[in-house]
Amino acid sequence: MVLTAKKVEKKVCVLGDWGVGKTSLIRRFVHDVYDDHYVATLGVKVSKKNMTVKNFIKKPFLKVDLTLLIWDLVGQKGFHSVQHTAFKGTSSAFIVCDLSRPHTIDNMEWWISHLYKEAKSVPLIFLGNKVDLTDDAVPLELSKKLDEIKSKYNASFYATSAKTGMNVEDAFNEMGRVATRKFFA
Repeated sequence: MVLTAKKVEKKVCVLGDWGVGKTSLIRRFVHDVYDDHYVATLGVKVSKKNMTVKNFIKKPFLKVDLTLLIWDLVGQKGFHSVQHTAFKGTSSAFIVCDLSRPHTIDNMEWWISHLYKEAKSVPLIFLGNKVDLTDDAVPLELSKKLDEIKSKYNASFYATSAKTGMNVEDAFNEMGRVATRKFFA
């Protein structure tokens, strides 16, 4: 089997209200660690993770060596200028809510609208973080809201836990496939 290789770098923004666990999700994926001491992100923090995305469906078989530049953005809404500057050049984004704080789901569309002002309609993946605080299940009343928003934006959804690692790797691997989709078309 012959794989044709490409090297690609993609910018991914991680958006959501303060305290939803954006930084913890990134740290879990990039370093496989969890720290329960909350420190708010001030401005932007960029992390880098190399990964390989493979296609065995279409010939010639293709392997993409992907570098994800993961932008962790301040979660307070008053930092518009920092956020809008960071949105430029984004290829895709995670929109994160905290399943133990239902109002953060209501704010997901606010983040999308601000992202789309700069990055138009980039692909999205929704993360419902802190599922470990809800007995590893999305509460029914939240599930309906999440299904609606997921359907509206044609996006995937993962119930995640930065603490336990549940679905974190899967979500970021999906982001890798989303970010390299054009190479496999």
